[in-house]
Amino acid sequence: MNDLFRPHLRRFVLVFFDDILVYSPNQLLHQQHLQTALQLLQEQSFYVKLSKCYFGQSQVPFLGHVITVAGVQVDQDKISAIVSWPIPVNVKDVPLAAFETLKQALISAPVLRLLDFNMPFIVECDASYEGVGAILIQEDHPVAYYSKAFCTFHIADIYAGLLVDPYTNQIIVALKQDPNVVPGYALIDQALLFKGKLVVKEMMLTGGLEMIEALLSCGLKEEPIGAKILEKKVTREKGY
Repeated sequence: MNDLFRPHLRRFVLVFFDDILVYSPNQLLHQQHLQTALQLLQEQSFYVKLSKCYFGQSQVPFLGHVITVAGVQVDQDKISAIVSWPIPVNVKDVPLAAFETLKQALISAPVLRLLDFNMPFIVECDASYEGVGAILIQEDHPVAYYSKAFCTFHIADIYAGLLVDPYTNQIIVALKQDPNVVPGYALIDQALLFKGKLVVKEMMLTGGLEMIEALLSCGLKEEPIGAKILEKKVTREKGY
């Protein structure tokens, strides 16, 4: 469906699987845009179900949201479960004031502005050990939100595993004494990084020749089995 509407995507058409949204700044253009969209569907033998279509609407539901001329807002039907959350009844529950604040924040999300590609974009983002989030903004108004949790294991668990391995343990000890002693490596809090990428024990076997070359250049005594195997590959490819 994206291929079918590709010349018109984000101009006056949005597509998500079989959900198609046609939007226009005025009624006259909207009729032309609808004719173009329906003609493309007809040419490729696609059919729409009339009972699931909305035409000439000032607001329309789309992917769990309500789109209006003012922007994008939460569909009230989708947040009925949050509205009916029971009030905490014991001291172990969240304090009432905090509970109500959280509920109101979830059910009264700010209306999102419809994006305008002729205007500059601003991205505000933040991250922690648990995840990352970002807001896309135009003219001091949110356009879109994004958030993603990191993998289920914790940085502390990875760090503990690296301390058990005699080879990575030596790297960590060396970096604590001198942050520049191991080429390509850095220790930030409890995260061991190789050229900006988080190191886990499995990477010692799959990190590739570049990582192993940097490790072998350190002159550390202990070597994992994977490093010994890849060392032969490195010397063979370099013609030593």
